[in-house]
Amino acid sequence: MGTSENELAYCVVRDMQSQGHEFFVNSVNEPTVNIQSDGFQQDWPANSERVKDLMIVLFHEAEGRMPSRQELGFAEAMLREECRIGGRRLSQAEQTDRDSDPIIQALHEFTSTFGEYSGRTEDLLSKLRELHSNRSNGFGAQITYFVNVFGRRLRQLTPSLRGYGIEVSVTHREDGSYCITKKLATFQLEATDGSETLPSASNSRQGRDLPPTDGTDGNIRIEPTRTNECDSDDCSVKGGSE
Repeated sequence: MGTSENELAYCVVRDMQSQGHEFFVNSVNEPTVNIQSDGFQQDWPANSERVKDLMIVLFHEAEGRMPSRQELGFAEAMLREECRIGGRRLSQAEQTDRDSDPIIQALHEFTSTFGEYSGRTEDLLSKLRELHSNRSNGFGAQITYFVNVFGRRLRQLTPSLRGYGIEVSVTHREDGSYCITKKLATFQLEATDGSETLPSASNSRQGRDLPPTDGTDGNIRIEPTRTNECDSDDCSVKGGSE
């Protein structure tokens, strides 16, 4: 590795990529690192202790010393930028939450059954509620009555819906809110079977399923960011192993 801070940061980030780690931003544009070899969870916030410790270890293996605060800070900035370049997708924790979202479930069945919709947002909301009004899954009761809340939720769910092959656009005109929902061209219409849950959206993980967490408890943990400052110019790994 080189001696300049730029070269050191570049090499640490490239080492992470060469080990198979993936960089992206989640649905709220937070830089995230996918660590496939982690047995507890694979997706970690880029500013988490887990990711910082990994960067420090890689730096030490290459340079034989701990990185200074300035060196580590520059590497973290480069990592965040690589995450933004890597694109936007759902993190592991987000995917778990979104799989059971009533609006996603309802839209998936609606577009699979009826295809494209183009019209007033309030009419789409009525159709979705009507579609699930007589279902035992209770999704109809969980979908809001308010058009403005529904429209805002549609925009928030856009990345998730794309993971299920559904394209959504919401526009506002003088006479109200309008939306278009349709299946993406790369997806085939699926016949609904009345099941209450959908399979995970494989393409939101770029076509790859998460590896099994053998020997772990399966719980997803979001680790708080580092708040304490180093006492010296060198930052070291503190605390136990992950």
